[in-house]
Amino acid sequence: MTTQEYPLWEELPEIELYLDQVLLYVN
Repeated sequence: MTTQEYPLWEELPEIELYLDQVLLYVN
């Protein structure tokens, strides 16, 4: 399995920011 099959992550940088906030909240 390769992560290259998910180019949507690059098209949706907002998701990364959201995940970062979630990680900070969880921690």
